[in-house]
Amino acid sequence: MTEDFVNDLLKQHYSAVDFEMSTADLNRIAENFLKFLLLPDDIKRQLHFPATRPRASADGYTDKTSEVNKDAKQFFHWHPDLENQPECQRLIRQIPEVERLFYEASTLYVEIEKSLLCFLLLRKQMGIRFCPDAQ
Repeated sequence: MTEDFVNDLLKQHYSAVDFEMSTADLNRIAENFLKFLLLPDDIKRQLHFPATRPRASADGYTDKTSEVNKDAKQFFHWHPDLENQPECQRLIRQIPEVERLFYEASTLYVEIEKSLLCFLLLRKQMGIRFCPDAQ
């Protein structure tokens, strides 16, 4: 794998990273997210937490469908700390679609974190540095 990894980087400037979730799992997660998007706007907006620093991303639900000169989209910026927000805890208990969204997002987050950790360990083992300050 390490030789393929380096060759991919040299040829195409990226390389595939192993990821254990199946296509069926990813489809289920996507379907549950789309079910969440069908909830009334007043419920979804309760799951929006503005950024606390300039130029940072807001956590939770964001609707940019009516913003001028932006991609028209709705998305959910997940972070495990959201589970500690009282509003989130309340909605998780009350609304099955919110509970499912948090479960799926947490599952996906953990799987991505594991894949990223494996990738970083491989990178360190190979001595690859992607920026001058990388350790």
